[in-house]
Amino acid sequence: MKKFLIILAGLVLVACIGIIAVAAIGGLGFTQPAANTADAFMSALQQGNYAQAYALCAPALQQELGTADDLQTLIENAQVKPAKWTFNSREVSGNEGQVEGNVTFQDNRTGAVRITLQSSGNVWQVIGFDLKPG
Repeated sequence: MKKFLIILAGLVLVACIGIIAVAAIGGLGFTQPAANTADAFMSALQQGNYAQAYALCAPALQQELGTADDLQTLIENAQVKPAKWTFNSREVSGNEGQVEGNVTFQDNRTGAVRITLQSSGNVWQVIGFDLKPG
């Protein structure tokens, strides 16, 4: 009887670990499209491709920014052109998402990055961003 209970407890533990793993992987998959868009936005800024970064923005943010050239002016005047970054937090609720992480700027200063996104259909667009030197 004792051996049976030990085996049963082991099976329950394995099942719980499996359920947690599936939930975690599924959660990452759910947030991946938003994170991909955020990464593409940061890559475009890093490469100085402001037209591409601007194209990844939702129409309301584009209107707020003005033009791709205005986005370039904003990034360069604030000296927040990214060199490298990592996203360590990502969250999606309904059709809105947010990714946050750490960024190193072109001049080797470090800071924080937060990108807010919204999906329309299957397309995620940037609706806000904050590149904040530490």
